[in-house]
Amino acid sequence: MAVSVSYPLPTAFTKAVAKTWEMSIFSLKMLGKMVTGELSWKNLSGPITIADYAGQSAKLGWVTYVSFIALISVSLGVLNLLPIPMLDGGHLMYYAVETLKGSPVSERTMEIGGQVGLALLIGLMAFALYNDINRLVTTRRPHLLRCRARPWNDHCPSPCALHLRPSRRNPHGPGFSGRLALSWLAHVE
Repeated sequence: MAVSVSYPLPTAFTKAVAKTWEMSIFSLKMLGKMVTGELSWKNLSGPITIADYAGQSAKLGWVTYVSFIALISVSLGVLNLLPIPMLDGGHLMYYAVETLKGSPVSERTMEIGGQVGLALLIGLMAFALYNDINRLVTTRRPHLLRCRARPWNDHCPSPCALHLRPSRRNPHGPGFSGRLALSWLAHVE
């Protein structure tokens, strides 16, 4: 059962800013956990996974879909503000250095920073795309090559996405229910 909540405009604006701030901090914490090794880099997603989750969230309703798109938007905004040359955060970093130093950053430094930033971004995008493709291959057919059972066969030695039937509780089949279990979706107001 869906619950509709409405607020006066000033309260709605305040709650929206607070939620955006909360999602920004969440994105930074997750990035920090990836850097420190507390969270696997396999959690990094690219355009394929984002499109998949967008489709799944759209099936759950427009509020869930808009919330997911908002999360992606905020996450990309946070990523854009990281102090990596080539991103807006890199330009802000150059401006801060210029303010502290009292003179502009040299052209050579900006050139090297741009090359390093570009290499970082290409590496990050390639890794995210690799994770997406790896997820597609392993999630959809986890043991296709070693499994001799036929689809929908209950005698499969290790149940996989090929051999589990959609149920009344999960009409989309295996893999759907757990993949969208993101904590922020539970808190959509």
